Amino acid sequence: MKRIKSIFTVVAMAGVACACQGFLDVKPDKSLTVPSGLDDLLSLLDNQGVYLTVSNAGEISSDDFHVTDEDLASLSSDWHRRIYAWESDFLFENRSRDWNVMFATPIYYCNSMLEHLENIERNTQNQALFDNIKGSAKLIRARTLFHASLIWTLAYDERTAGSTLGLPLRKSTDFNELSVRASLKETYDFILADLQESVALLPETPLHVVRPSKPAAYGLLARIHLYMGDYEKAFSYADSCLRIKDTLMDYNELDTDLANPIPQYNPEVILDYAMVAEQVLSISRARIKPEIINSYESGDLRQRIFFTLGQDGIMGFRGSYSGMTVTLFAGIATDEIYLIRAECSARMGNVQDALADLNRLLSKRYENREGTSLHMPITSGQWEEVLQVVMEERRKELIFRGLRWYDLKRLNRDGANIEMVRLIDGQQRTFPPSDLRYSFGVAPLLHRKTNGEQAENNRTISGEMAS
Repeated sequence: MKRIKSIFTVVAMAGVACACQGFLDVKPDKSLTVPSGLDDLLSLLDNQGVYLTVSNAGEISSDDFHVTDEDLASLSSDWHRRIYAWESDFLFENRSRDWNVMFATPIYYCNSMLEHLENIERNTQNQALFDNIKGSAKLIRARTLFHASLIWTLAYDERTAGSTLGLPLRKSTDFNELSVRASLKETYDFILADLQESVALLPETPLHVVRPSKPAAYGLLARIHLYMGDYEKAFSYADSCLRIKDTLMDYNELDTDLANPIPQYNPEVILDYAMVAEQVLSISRARIKPEIINSYESGDLRQRIFFTLGQDGIMGFRGSYSGMTVTLFAGIATDEIYLIRAECSARMGNVQDALADLNRLLSKRYENREGTSLHMPITSGQWEEVLQVVMEERRKELIFRGLRWYDLKRLNRDGANIEMVRLIDGQQRTFPPSDLRYSFGVAPLLHRKTNGEQAENNRTISGEMAS
């Protein structure tokens, strides 16, 4: 089993090397691809190092924190420095970990598993394991594509998705197949089809939350449809997720004296994966903006649990559901799903349903004194007022999960007009709400000229398309 895992790692790395040069026509040694049964494929699925991280580039570009000029100059990664400064090009090194390790490699693994499943007979004895592997591969492939779309494409807009550049949709392990960027609509159609198929295949309760499950598929479908602006479907999928798993931690039971008060794999986690909190996002450099710290009311335990006071008197983030400061939780958890359902309820005019979800969440976040929560439940309001409160709580609850970039893209698409501002070397830099830099360009060696077409945004090298 270990031998098979290591062999597939070699093959996948060969795929990554090819990805760096536009998926060149390299023919791998067929004798290396040796999985022969479901147990072998399960070992590939459990090679979690391949699947457990997504790009942190969106979080670096977002506006919940700032770094000092001194800390910015101290970075060893010029790529992080350029992403933070909102530069328009050369944002990833040529053999980019973000593209290769967090996009190309997981897709290759998933395609490998799905191809080998075609040669295994599904029967009454193996159907549970067969379906679990197939559903997991479909979900991971969809999740990988979705998170890549947040980095390398513009915000999904139903009106223009058919003519907007999406991602290359690698559907097999055949290196001879030319990679061409699909439209954004084709990309999302593919993502949603994978996830919808996975719902019927996955178990309600996974062996561990690093493995996909039915509520994880529902949760991802809710997150994606919220991003697309389809609030009815987002509500429906969030509701389906919470009908299976609706646990919320009581923050009164957490130990604020611990360096990381929130444990990894805690009861709210539905599907665990993360971003790396390195360089500019490290707890010693990323300084949470005072207006965010001050937005938490008296008695709100999140202020004490999420943040820690540094030696220079500046607040750093320590409240990740990853249970550590070197990684930031980016997965699916019930608190996010409650907020998705609340937001969708508010947008559809169902104020009392929105308030019920919001108050249930907040009742677990405020300090209890003698059995009485300091949180005063919100009982009424127009839908616009309730929506505003939901969005404020969303930002406070889901900070440093990679979702601020996601929210900036979707909200600005819908006219929120949120402008970001940074002060670097005494110069004010602005990031307008409709800026084309919301879509990153990939590393230069990942580009291939395609019919002389112009790239649609200035974070993609002019005249080239990512392959």
